[in-house]
Amino acid sequence: PPAPPKFRESFISACPLAGSSSPSFPARPRLSLVKKFANGKHRDGQPTTNSRRPFLLLPFAASPDVNRCKKRETNVERSWGRSRAEGRGGGDQANRCFFSEELALLQIKTQEAMPSPSAPIRVAVPPPYVTSHGAKIARLHMYDWIVLVILVVVDGVLNKIEPFHRFVGSDMLTDLRYPMKDNTVPFWTVPIYGIIGPMIIMTSIYIKRRNIYDLHHAILGLLFSVAITAVLTDAIKDGVGRPRPDFFWRCFPDGVPAYDNFTTGVLCHGKASDIKEGHKSFPSGHTSLSFAGLGFLSWYLAGKIKVFDRRGHVAKLCIIFLPLLGAALVAVSRVDDYRHHWQDVCTGGVLGLVVASLCYLQFFPLPSDENGLWPHAYIRHIDNPEGGHTSATHSDGSPKLGADRFV
Repeated sequence: PPAPPKFRESFISACPLAGSSSPSFPARPRLSLVKKFANGKHRDGQPTTNSRRPFLLLPFAASPDVNRCKKRETNVERSWGRSRAEGRGGGDQANRCFFSEELALLQIKTQEAMPSPSAPIRVAVPPPYVTSHGAKIARLHMYDWIVLVILVVVDGVLNKIEPFHRFVGSDMLTDLRYPMKDNTVPFWTVPIYGIIGPMIIMTSIYIKRRNIYDLHHAILGLLFSVAITAVLTDAIKDGVGRPRPDFFWRCFPDGVPAYDNFTTGVLCHGKASDIKEGHKSFPSGHTSLSFAGLGFLSWYLAGKIKVFDRRGHVAKLCIIFLPLLGAALVAVSRVDDYRHHWQDVCTGGVLGLVVASLCYLQFFPLPSDENGLWPHAYIRHIDNPEGGHTSATHSDGSPKLGADRFV
């Protein structure tokens, strides 16, 4: 920093030769003031009258250039001390100015030789593996797994009970005479592409990233999405009892209808299992479960590839639309097979996608969030690796950084 005016005047009066350009005393910058007033005293031991010290502390690194400059500075100080001890008369002021200027130049060279300060080193939190954190996470979510098992049992019970048999009159069979066809997508394939397929993708990401929080919460969220959707779908099926488009051939497999003489309601004589399934049209189970599993996978992939990072990579949107496209094709097949009306398919798709979204956001932040890559529990693990529950935001509400340190 530039020296104050009082310092500059004091230096000029003490060193009249500082501004000369003679061969014996070449002109040098007046940064020797930094050295002269560094310790609050003049070279001759007299205290300075101004408390402001224009002194820049120069930390010295252990590099050859810096050590060489420091050694040279020490030698200059010793030479100046010897010249004063020898008492060189009128040249004392010139010597004092000369050595002060020499020290200032050495300080400049020392500062140039110093390496630039590096960024602070952060000690990363060890990645949570299955062996190190698996048992802990399982204990924390033990009740969640118990509830999941209960949901599976409830869905099994809902499939066993008899659905509501909605009245079907003779004049209502016009839209229910579609032929019975085999399923283009058998029901046993739904768990394969809706549950096992996404779990394989999640496991492959765990093998690469080694984050047990992400694997556990992704699988748990996926299973909850499918289980909750299945319970809601089967409960609505049993309560509504809407006949399927092929109900006529389920009720009268031989093609000979029979009606009640008083109510004109159908008197079915087909297989009981076919008639039971014939009253489960609304909503579509294939569609709702497909959107529950594949919809959750789309959310998961959107967070992992940072699809909403505002960089304009449309190819990322194509990746997350692929699972949704697969679920939509399953829904279309249900209408083509005459197993569902179009209202059943649309309602099932909305139901599965809404449940999938809620389950994903229960465990993960939004993909557009700064910490959208990992689940909420992992952000808390970064903030407090030893355990406990801390907030993922600062006191002012701003999110804490850390989730992107292991990308």
